[in-house]
Amino acid sequence: RMLAGHSNGVRCALCVGLHLWTGSDDFTVKVWDLVTGTCSETLTGHTDSITSMAATGKHIWTTSADKTIRIWDVAPMDLATQSS
Repeated sequence: RMLAGHSNGVRCALCVGLHLWTGSDDFTVKVWDLVTGTCSETLTGHTDSITSMAATGKHIWTTSADKTIRIWDVAPMDLATQSS
């Protein structure tokens, strides 16, 4: 299966339960539903490439070439309950 949707290269990926988070040179983070293969969320806020990701509890941390770190709460996306 191929997941396509970023407009530029993918630099990092992180699997959390039944979802795959991808960070891209298009400055976005996408959240993919691994059951359906569809993108369920596109997160914006970084102004340069996403360079890495980490998961801690109910948060995903992303780092970017824009010299910032963003913290995303997975609870509003209903992903946290599916990660066990």
